[in-house]
Amino acid sequence: MNAPEIQYIVDNLFIGNRLATAGLVTSDGIRIDLRNIRSPIIVFCSKGDNITPPPQALGWITDLYQDDKEVIAHGQTIVYAVHESVGHLGIFVSGSVARKEHQEFTSNIDMIDVLPPGIYQTEIADKTPQTANADLAQGNYVLSFARRNLDDVREIVQRLEEDDRRFAAVARISDINLGMYRSFVQPWVKAAVTPQTAEWAQRLHPLRLPYELISDRNPAIAPIAQVAEQVREHREPIAADNPFLVAQQMVSQAIVAGLEIFTELRDAAVERSFMNIYGSLPAQNLAGLGARPGAPRKHPGVSPEHLDFMRTRHAELRARMNQGGAREAAIRMVLAVSGAGGGLDERSYAMIRRLRADSETSISLQGFKDAVRDQALLMLMDGPAAVRAIPKLLENVSADGIRLILATMRHIVEATQPLTPRAQEVLQEMERLFETAERRARRREGGQPQDLSQLPLIDEFGATEVGRAALQASGLELPDKRRASRLTDKPAAGRAAKTATKTAATKVATKTPGKTATRKAAPKKSTTAARTAAAKTADKPARKSADVIPLKQPRTRKRG
Repeated sequence: MNAPEIQYIVDNLFIGNRLATAGLVTSDGIRIDLRNIRSPIIVFCSKGDNITPPPQALGWITDLYQDDKEVIAHGQTIVYAVHESVGHLGIFVSGSVARKEHQEFTSNIDMIDVLPPGIYQTEIADKTPQTANADLAQGNYVLSFARRNLDDVREIVQRLEEDDRRFAAVARISDINLGMYRSFVQPWVKAAVTPQTAEWAQRLHPLRLPYELISDRNPAIAPIAQVAEQVREHREPIAADNPFLVAQQMVSQAIVAGLEIFTELRDAAVERSFMNIYGSLPAQNLAGLGARPGAPRKHPGVSPEHLDFMRTRHAELRARMNQGGAREAAIRMVLAVSGAGGGLDERSYAMIRRLRADSETSISLQGFKDAVRDQALLMLMDGPAAVRAIPKLLENVSADGIRLILATMRHIVEATQPLTPRAQEVLQEMERLFETAERRARRREGGQPQDLSQLPLIDEFGATEVGRAALQASGLELPDKRRASRLTDKPAAGRAAKTATKTAATKVATKTPGKTATRKAAPKKSTTAARTAAAKTADKPARKSADVIPLKQPRTRKRG
């Protein structure tokens, strides 16, 4: 970087701290506002980091937002993780961090992208034999996202107005010093310094000089290379109680302890000096802070364009409260239960991902993300109204389809067992809503069973391993996918056989109480074969035909 770039970074980031308050403006007049970032923001910090500790790493959140509604209004997803001990460099290069935190973040990036707007804290737990559905989590850990609010972040940051005034005084005095230097010192420095003197000043810098002295460029160090080679050739292990080895370890430990004590004393002295100098009223008044009452760091305002956008977006979402179908109802159920549980778990998302991977007609990943985000905004905007609208969304879904969706969504939300008591209550409420919608659909259908191969979500739920488990739990059975395709792709020559078989099956169902025949016919056969099958069916009404799709259907009351 050149001098202007370094000066810009120091003035605006390190000292001015203008990025967190939307105070940076580019050369072409564009204001940089972190609230305009639409992709999820991941913050990884550590309590053992003395360069960027958690209060500093998360302080920009409290600078930009005043409450949780502003975070949601800007549609921003913020995910943070706090490590207990790793240092500043360890965040980037530590092997244990790479195997745990980095791996979990990268393998669940799609799940992070689906998270509704808000603030989340990641929790990474080890897999144990007692972990429920451990096969759904990748690696040796289970990643979950706990919902947090702005007060939780404030508790970590612990922002004080006195500290803001001290740093504001530093920024003002720094600007004064920079102006004085550019006016009275910099012209003389430019006139006196030549490229040669600049090179020697760089080479003699205290932090660079040791690399020059202890290197092959120093003739006095050259013989060390030969001695080192001889030592490598005659290297022999020594006993653990060797006095020289013991002395070496003692001296090394003493040096480490001395350096740590010196570091702590130095940091404490620097902190006291900073507090005493820039926290004093004379220094702050000389910096001009006394002339302006109030907090030195103002909360950035919201542009009129964004307010207009939010009003339009709010009206658009409000109009879509009762719009949608089975997919929107299922998403609202999952969001309601997971929200009551306090967060999301990668096991539930892994089950959804398996459903999408096995499905042939599922929407694209981006379409799925958009659908989840839209429904999440509806739930955040007016959760009770969004839940009450679920029966409306299920009006055009068959009774068996509603039961199938409920069973599948129950499998998804229960993948993170055990559920919290509040989540259990919400799950029971969702079950009551879906069961009510199922009874209404059953009355519309006259108590007749439905062909599952014709349900809108059959390819997304029923044709998968998870969907089949849900079907079994709900008392439904799904026909083989290839059989269903044959049932829907019959040639014209087989229509007569279908009609004959269907008529015979209907008669048997009428004569036999408690038996319900379906409307699906057999695969293509000759007319004679169809009549023979119908006759056998009439002789043996208790035997299930292979051409009939079995449904475990509850018996309906006879209406007198």
